[in-house]
Amino acid sequence: MTPARASCFLVLLLTLGWGCTPVAVVPDDEPKEEQPAAESEDATSFAGVWKRPDTGAVFQVEDDGAVVTGKLDKGTWMWVEEGYDPEELFERFEFKLERKGEALAGKATFRFVGDAKDYESGWEVSLSGEELKATVEELEIDDEGKVLSTSKVEKTFAFEPSVPRAPPTVAHGASDQGGFKMDLTKMIKGPAMVPLGEGVEIGFRVEIETQAAGHVLKHFMAVVGEEGESWRLESSEGLAAFGAKDSIMGLVVEKSSGKVTRAVIGKAGEAGKELAIHAMTATPTAPGAEGEDVEVEIPAGSFPARLIVTKVGEQEYKSWVGREGDLEGVLLKYEGPDGKGKALEAEPETQSLDLGETVEARRCVYDNGDEIWHSSDEVVKALAGGMVRYKASGVVREIKSVSSKAEPQLTWE
Repeated sequence: MTPARASCFLVLLLTLGWGCTPVAVVPDDEPKEEQPAAESEDATSFAGVWKRPDTGAVFQVEDDGAVVTGKLDKGTWMWVEEGYDPEELFERFEFKLERKGEALAGKATFRFVGDAKDYESGWEVSLSGEELKATVEELEIDDEGKVLSTSKVEKTFAFEPSVPRAPPTVAHGASDQGGFKMDLTKMIKGPAMVPLGEGVEIGFRVEIETQAAGHVLKHFMAVVGEEGESWRLESSEGLAAFGAKDSIMGLVVEKSSGKVTRAVIGKAGEAGKELAIHAMTATPTAPGAEGEDVEVEIPAGSFPARLIVTKVGEQEYKSWVGREGDLEGVLLKYEGPDGKGKALEAEPETQSLDLGETVEARRCVYDNGDEIWHSSDEVVKALAGGMVRYKASGVVREIKSVSSKAEPQLTWE
């Protein structure tokens, strides 16, 4: 990755998010007409925070569109006995639920603090307005850990979705229990551009995982063909939040500029439905190809660097990028409009990562705790700006697998 591209990529990361298909809920400016929904596109997502109002127990929940998994936050479910300090009740408490029509069903697994045995409890959950109604198996356990009996009890969870639930296009017969359907083409727009790196080839594919605020999101992006002077890309980024895990976004992207000229959404084997394209709210001015050659003093030492100044509107961002040896193209120092930033703490260390293929990556740690893992792998350079892993401000975004053999899933012709 050249210094200029490194700086551009950093600013795009700050303004767009790392990834190539940001999606957004957009207002529908057309007259509000009730329309039939796309078949099998369930808008309900159970991802977010589930909280028991009686005990205060908090579960962090993920939803991949088919399976819903949750984990109890440590310290949110305590054993309280008069005369004693509250104590943690569970060593761990997790559940895994599958979709059964408009509801969920499965099992919870838990272990008490100080115990070596796991217990299981059947769960059934449905959405009722802003609450979750659960029927769970309650176990009667003796002092020896033996389950004496089970009974079904009703529980309620307050539900805080990880993303705002979008206003649905209601199908005939739909209820307010979370079983409504909606037309995703009214809710999602394609990105205005996709910042691809050099050396893009058909078949390149990455799978990326993002962890933030206790949630885990996964998506893929693949180059599946070309169309004149444009690439054909497929991606699933952001779609699971709309209950559309099995949907795929198809993008036609100009090779020279990264501009998206067409976007569709559909399932594997489908041609996809046309999407409007999202307008970029702020476009970074391209930094000079050369920048200014300087020496930069950072905790890792003194190094030759290229100072590149990039503007987003009236905001000015400064990046010092290495220009020699192993640090060529590596961000050495960054400073934002407020004068705050970060600097490389020590010279990078190289590690081998198993991402389906062996990928060599240089781990760069900064004095504010951020991390950037660089790689010269051709797929990583082309689809992720040379970044295998990025950690900053409580967000961790990393490539979980790479491939050069991706095939189209949508029907393009």
